[in-house]
Amino acid sequence: MLIDRLQIKVCGLKDPANISEVAALGPDFIGFNFWPTSKRYVGDDFSADYHAAVPSEIKRVGVFVNAEVDAVAAVAAHCRLDGIQLHGDEDLEYCRVVKDLARDKFLIKVLRIEDSLPVEQFKIFSSVSDYFLFDKASVTYGGTGLRFDWRLLSDYREKTPALVAGGVDEQGIDFIKDLRRVGRTIVGIDVNSRVELEPGLKSTVRIKKVMEHL
Repeated sequence: MLIDRLQIKVCGLKDPANISEVAALGPDFIGFNFWPTSKRYVGDDFSADYHAAVPSEIKRVGVFVNAEVDAVAAVAAHCRLDGIQLHGDEDLEYCRVVKDLARDKFLIKVLRIEDSLPVEQFKIFSSVSDYFLFDKASVTYGGTGLRFDWRLLSDYREKTPALVAGGVDEQGIDFIKDLRRVGRTIVGIDVNSRVELEPGLKSTVRIKKVMEHL
């Protein structure tokens, strides 16, 4: 699943027309938030029909926070998701059950970073994670628009490919590209609040500006 350039995941979309506009830009992943507490929650009536605007080459990811495992698997099947992103406090056994229930989906485990890399969590979750996603630690489980210290990523030497989230825009992407050049498995970025017009509605102009730097 690795490609030469940095990949981009656009997360937190919920408007059908906006989903279509963003998909037309050709990101690698589009993320939909299924956490009811989030201001980017897609809603109880989110339909798999929304995905008609998303070409098959763009991976559709559902974001979940401490949800019931059966509910995660059911939503993933109904909405024809390609991947499941676990953004909460899910433990190893939870991840294993999700992987078992949704065997055809890839799993992104979010690891929250404060002042250091969560090395112990690398060991715990590497066996069940197709990707890690690094985000700044927060009580709101992301979407803050704030960055952790990206210099910490210089010490990332795990085999599991990782995406970088948290206040990501076009600024600083060259640093992440340099990490790839020296062999770090930092494979992409996750953009959200920094490319928004309002929560859940993305600016194609801002996304294009980010993509120009990939």
